[in-house]
Amino acid sequence: SLEQLAAVIDASATQNESDCYTWEWRNWDEFFAERFRKVVGITQFQHFRFSKDFPGELRMKKSVSSEEVSLKLCKSGATTFDPSVLPEVLPAGGLTEYRRKYLMDNVVEFSRPQYRQALENAIN
Repeated sequence: SLEQLAAVIDASATQNESDCYTWEWRNWDEFFAERFRKVVGITQFQHFRFSKDFPGELRMKKSVSSEEVSLKLCKSGATTFDPSVLPEVLPAGGLTEYRRKYLMDNVVEFSRPQYRQALENAIN
């Protein structure tokens, strides 16, 4: 379990201290698609810059000596955004059936007997 892993880290050296994070996956694809334009042909460009003189614009060049092209990235024209507005949290997808079978067939057998049931429960 995560707690067991943290205990191993904490006990491994006097300077070590575990820190367990709670991850949230967010729908950044939809969030950015609603607010920004795609940069079509972005792989053709080698040089990119933003400037306070042109807020909301991306300036780019195909090479050092080529002409600079600009693109208004913001769909709405807004150049500032509320930092408290975040995309929706995506629910964890869990383990695929393939991954469950792999863990049961290849990992569980190497776990310590006293933790085996807990591991099997976590996989299933």
